[in-house]
Amino acid sequence: MPESFRYPSSLVQKLEQRGITFEKVQKVLEIGKEVVAHSNRKARVAVFPYNAYRRDRWFEEKEVRVVYREDSDGWLFVFTAIARYGRFS
Repeated sequence: MPESFRYPSSLVQKLEQRGITFEKVQKVLEIGKEVVAHSNRKARVAVFPYNAYRRDRWFEEKEVRVVYREDSDGWLFVFTAIARYGRFS
């Protein structure tokens, strides 16, 4: 698992349910566009080609949004990651 960010233990199960890998989370943190988030949190979003079925529906793309904060020690703490499936570009 990536070592450049920290996360709550509950995130592992949520990512699996949402079809998001830790590699995708890392990629969003690297290349994602910064978007509005609540409080002292930040968020980044990126769209990836998907071209596959999910729950019996075909989707061309997957949008992944990662909500995080920057800790004073330089680490990122990831609160959650959310996936939406469809066409976004």
